[in-house]
Parts: sequence; C-alpha cells; structure tokens
Amino acid sequence: MGDGVGTVTERPAQRVAAFEAVIRAQDAQLRGFAQRLVGGDVDDVMQVAYLAAFRAMPSFRGDASMSSWLHRIGYTTALNQVRTSGRRRRHDEFGAVAEIGGDMAAGVSGRVDLSRALAQLPIDQCAALLLVDGQGFSYDEAAVVLGVNAGTVASRLSRARAQVRVLLGDEGRRS
Repeated sequence: MGDGVGTVTERPAQRVAAFEAVIRAQDAQLRGFAQRLVGGDVDDVMQVAYLAAFRAMPSFRGDASMSSWLHRIGYTTALNQVRTSGRRRRHDEFGAVAEIGGDMAAGVSGRVDLSRALAQLPIDQCAALLLVDGQGFSYDEAAVVLGVNAGTVASRLSRARAQVRVLLGDEGRRS
C-alpha cells in the first residue's frame, strides 16, 4: 500500500519534510482514533506519538503501510496514557464521533449515545471497532496496529459489536 512516501533520506531537512507530509495526510485520522481511545484532549498523546514516530522513521521498513505503522505508534501511546493516568476513559459529547455501522450513529443523539457506548468498551475492543468499522482497516491491517493476529481482531470486533448493540438498545439487530 503506497502512502506517498519513499525511503527517508539521510538529509535532516528532507527527513523533516517527508515526515511533515506523512503527518499532514494522517493527522485527522490518527487524532480521532486517539481521542476516542483516551477521551478528552489528546494533544499530549499526539506529541509523544509523533516524536516517537519521527525518531523511528529511519527504521521504518515498509512491512506494513505507513498508516498502519503510525496507528500502531498512536495506539501504543494512547494505551500507555490510559494505563498510566489511572483514570477511566470517558466519552466526549462535543468531539468527533466515529461513523460506525452506517445508520447506527444516525443523528446527534445517536452520536452521543455511540460515544458513550464506545467509552464503555474495553480499550482493545474499542480500538478494533474503530479501526475496522470506523476507519476501514482490514483485519490484517488492524492486527498490525493492535499487535495481535487477525483472528484476535475478529474476536474483539465481534464482542465489541455485540456490546455496542446492547448499549444502544439494538440487541435484536445484527450488523
């Protein structure tokens, strides 16, 4: 999968320019993903993630897409933030809410309900749901991000979808 970035050269100015281009292309998606995992303001999480990505960029081998690689760094950083902060994840009524399952999030009240439901999921299930249903990642791409195999992604996704249906009062519907 091409991300529009070739090999990173040794010249610092070119390395910075290449990194800026990648971040510009991926920032909204990464920021939304991290925000839904952490809840609230994610500027600190993104700063740590982008610094880690910049430092690691020379070692990027292209085994996965640049998007998957960056999401992996963002996921790890967000997970560390949630673990070390000791606080419970919360939903953000005014932040962007993932459009998952088509009509599942219809209307503003539906979006707020979905945001609450996502905040109640275990973070690993929430991440699988956001990546596959929210951002269109394949199970294999989500597996790279989450550091698990595709079967584990499928299992987490199935549990997450079922729990979201229950939380939204749609127990009888199947996606």
